[in-house]
Amino acid sequence: MALLRKSRAISQEELGAHLGLTKSAISSFEKGKSFPAPENLLRLARRFNVSVDYLLTGKESVVDRNLIDTEGQEENDQNFSSYKEPTLITEAAKPPVTAERGGRLEVLTVQVGPDGEENIEVVNTRAAAGYAQHRVEREYIRKLPSFRLPGAPYNQGSFRAFQVAGDSMEPTLRDGDWLICRAVENWGRDMRDNRVYVVVTEEDVLVKRVINQFNERGQLTLESDNRAFGVRFLDGALVGEVWEGVARLTRSLAGPRVDVPDELARHRADIAELFERLTKAGL
Repeated sequence: MALLRKSRAISQEELGAHLGLTKSAISSFEKGKSFPAPENLLRLARRFNVSVDYLLTGKESVVDRNLIDTEGQEENDQNFSSYKEPTLITEAAKPPVTAERGGRLEVLTVQVGPDGEENIEVVNTRAAAGYAQHRVEREYIRKLPSFRLPGAPYNQGSFRAFQVAGDSMEPTLRDGDWLICRAVENWGRDMRDNRVYVVVTEEDVLVKRVINQFNERGQLTLESDNRAFGVRFLDGALVGEVWEGVARLTRSLAGPRVDVPDELARHRADIAELFERLTKAGL
């Protein structure tokens, strides 16, 4: 996008004025921190005389203007200066996750603030079921609570906070904890074994430790840290979103776990001391 803009000698301010956005929002688009809404993608494609696919992937050759749908273009061009972003939501294009999906473009819906930076949406236990069903709906995502965390790690990628329900991930995660997650774009390539992920299907939001078998078997193996729970094998076709856990918010500040060998050693020392006292007392 930056290359196209510079090749046409257009400043970020000028491009932003066409779309009703700030310079910082255009800068965020160019750095890949956020993505234009679909309406703006179409306007950008027409403005730069390229296809939407080229804007999203950079892999398609620039095409002639007559290959792009120009219906209503004159009206849209006239309305550039008055166009305003309808909401603080943008739909970020996600690269194809596996070859099995035939390169189908996945869409991740996120909240974006006035500065063009993404918010961290909050999905609590009560909202989890609804999230699985409505996660791609702009209005649903817009109504989710959101916040931001300081620091560069939370400005690189899309993040979401999921509340943990139940004890299946104890002692790592406890009931009511919050798992801060980064969106995983390519499931077959980017998911690492034995890491904690949030896996979203059409019915569930699952917090599990994952063995990635996407490329080999087209499935994920989901394990609980609490060994009282069994292993689950999830067909990759059922997966809608994957989020990698990167941080935890908790109210549980329990003391350190007692190490059994160390505890036994202390008992042995106490017994030895008691035996020595009894011996000195002539007992």
